[in-house]
Amino acid sequence: MLQRRLRRAMTRLDLLIWVAMVAACAGMIIWSWIRFAPGSPKDADAGDNDRASTAATLDAPHITLTNQDNHPFDSQSLLGKVWVVDFIFTNCPGPCPIMTGNLSTLQKAIGPSDDVHLVSITCDPWRDDPATLKRYAESYGADLDHWTFLTGEFGEIQKYAAALFLTAENPREAAESQAKEDEEAATSNSSQDHSGPIVHSSRIVLIDRAGRVHDWYYGTEAEDMQRLIADVRTLAATPAAGASGKYASVLGALPTVNATLNGIAAILLLIGRLLIRDGRKAAHMRVMLGAFLVSVVFLVSYITYHTLRQMEQGLGHTKWEVDGVMRWVYYAILISHVVLAAAVPFLAIRTLWLALSGRFDSHRRLAVITWPIWMYVSVTGVIVYLMLYHLEPLLASR
Repeated sequence: MLQRRLRRAMTRLDLLIWVAMVAACAGMIIWSWIRFAPGSPKDADAGDNDRASTAATLDAPHITLTNQDNHPFDSQSLLGKVWVVDFIFTNCPGPCPIMTGNLSTLQKAIGPSDDVHLVSITCDPWRDDPATLKRYAESYGADLDHWTFLTGEFGEIQKYAAALFLTAENPREAAESQAKEDEEAATSNSSQDHSGPIVHSSRIVLIDRAGRVHDWYYGTEAEDMQRLIADVRTLAATPAAGASGKYASVLGALPTVNATLNGIAAILLLIGRLLIRDGRKAAHMRVMLGAFLVSVVFLVSYITYHTLRQMEQGLGHTKWEVDGVMRWVYYAILISHVVLAAAVPFLAIRTLWLALSGRFDSHRRLAVITWPIWMYVSVTGVIVYLMLYHLEPLLASR
């Protein structure tokens, strides 16, 4: 009688543990979705919320200037694309080299995507003619198929900056305005250069496919550039202009959900291992079935993500773009993860089938092989996500 009561108590305890684990897993998924999804407002304060509210209602101006090849440029050509805008000038001794260098890093991180275009507008059109802009662009290794450098009338440039809530001031413009009122001043200024510093914003503007401002970023701050890279990737994962956009939030969230599912599977596998070591076969069976179901959900989610991404963007896997030793570390982990992941479904199904059919000796022999492979795949799934969506943008911003 005592043994039966103990068994019933242990069964209830196992059930409570199982319910608690499921609740904890659900909480982890929801929390990680909100906290770590690329582009999520994880550190937004009241100012960020006000800024986001303003951006949501602000349309980008219709820009018509001249590009580095001395050809007309019209921002209407960028409708349906994600584009990034900043204001610089080529002989800037201050933030411009940092901003342009960071945009060069952004371009390398994103790769030659036809969905993303960079636009740099000079605040010094008197000295930055198309040829000068082209030399400047080439010095930063800019891919001019996806990055345009613009010049034109300063009054127009200043108007575009103001429309984006940015500053662009040039003393030459003030001198020429005065010259129009005073012919003598015009003569005296004709041989002079700028009478003061050029003032412009160091912020970079991100514009979505619909031509609306998404957000502003300080072009000299590593943290903001990391956020910009993540946001560009998120916006680039949205459907093209004219599409319904119903999968945009799904594509933005699924990488985090998939990593969380991998983490949950790893935790359940570890718990299952500890339970069988203590001889608790029934609890071990329930936990391992839970790990299998979580892995099945992950597989469905993973296939869904890549299917939607291929349908809407024509893209396969996301590439690691930053050079260095971490690139090789990432691909070493990724390749081993992918190769072993292909074997997990077959090994897991066979191992579970042997246990359910009561062939425990065969089950134990195969489990010795299945468990470490399954655990490795689950853990490296989380590592690949953290490296690709968090470490790589951080390295790129630096």
